[in-house]
Amino acid sequence: MPHLLKMGYFVTQGIKVELPNKNDYDYLFWPDFIAAGRKGNDNVVALTSKDQPAAILRSGGTTGVPKNIILTNGNINAVVEQVKICLPEIDNTDSVLAILPLFHCFGLVVNVHCPFALGASVSLIPQFDAKTFDKLLTKYKPTVLLGVPTLFESFNGNNRMKDVDLSQLKYIISGGDTMVPTKNELFNMFLKEHKCKTKIIQGYGMTETAGPVTFGALGSDVLGSVGIPLPSNEVKIVNPDTKETLKAGEIGEIYITGPSVMTGYLDNEIETNEVLEKEKGKLWIHTGDLGYLNEDGVLFFVQRLKRMLIVSGYNVYPSHIEDVIMEHEAVLNCGVVGIPHPYKVEVPKAYIVLKNGIKPSMQVKKSIKEHCEKNLAKYMLPKEYDFRKSLPKTMLGKVDYRKLDKK
Repeated sequence: MPHLLKMGYFVTQGIKVELPNKNDYDYLFWPDFIAAGRKGNDNVVALTSKDQPAAILRSGGTTGVPKNIILTNGNINAVVEQVKICLPEIDNTDSVLAILPLFHCFGLVVNVHCPFALGASVSLIPQFDAKTFDKLLTKYKPTVLLGVPTLFESFNGNNRMKDVDLSQLKYIISGGDTMVPTKNELFNMFLKEHKCKTKIIQGYGMTETAGPVTFGALGSDVLGSVGIPLPSNEVKIVNPDTKETLKAGEIGEIYITGPSVMTGYLDNEIETNEVLEKEKGKLWIHTGDLGYLNEDGVLFFVQRLKRMLIVSGYNVYPSHIEDVIMEHEAVLNCGVVGIPHPYKVEVPKAYIVLKNGIKPSMQVKKSIKEHCEKNLAKYMLPKEYDFRKSLPKTMLGKVDYRKLDKK
């Protein structure tokens, strides 16, 4: 950062961080790290094996209790080898604008470690700000841009992005959450209007798999999907009650096996045994996510298993309701959760953020309700519609449904 901005950032943010002692050899400070790198050479001696732990990361914790996930050198470097195949054009002439936080697996492994391993340069951005992002893109001219859907959705309608040239971008990758098809199409139109020759690629993964598991590359970028398994990964869809493997098109829990699957949760054998399962020499992880595979093996993410509602005995997926509400011309964002009901057990409640310039009114609510009645089964209809100025977000920018539940 420029000197003045660096001072301002330290006063407002950095001063809150408790720094370790300079003599504590468990830590390496950034200036020392850079200085040591300048003295380095090509004669690298590996002091660790692929099975030794490399990082302990916290799970997102958007629907459950956060846990400490142990990832090995082998887990993380497996992702590097997979990225080499799926993004073959990345080399030492490329640059990545690292917007995502490094405490998150997507930020640490895909935004920083993979580019370094492939020879690309990385520009670390301490905090995303939509008001200055156009200047960052113009200044650094990244060839690879990675982010979460809320980042890319902020491009549309942002006057600051009006004259930004994106012709240098080779890859634009969205992960960490799902992007609804309508917004996906809008963003691809935005890219085309700004001279970009590529489209956004969606992927799916989790911290327990060191990041990406599937990827919309190699011709698998079907609108609304999250792609096909990366090389050496396998995905199957399982009935969460019977543990039966389901057929194409049937919704169930996503199971994953591959070289990036974690060792387990730190000091938590019970939770580890609940999500990891060995079968015929393969280690499968139960993701807790619902999805389905089409006839071509392309994965479609539906939502978190724990978010599924049971309404009068029917399975109701809040994400489907959200997609329908988001299609309404007045809606900017939406989050759906379940609320108790005396005889239906639970029913959907929709929290809605309207687009700029549109104010909540009985007329707007009526229009949204009529839109839902036309496009949703009767048992899926929200019992309540609540207008909000904004929805609570996690530090990664996802809608924080746990906080919505408490409202």
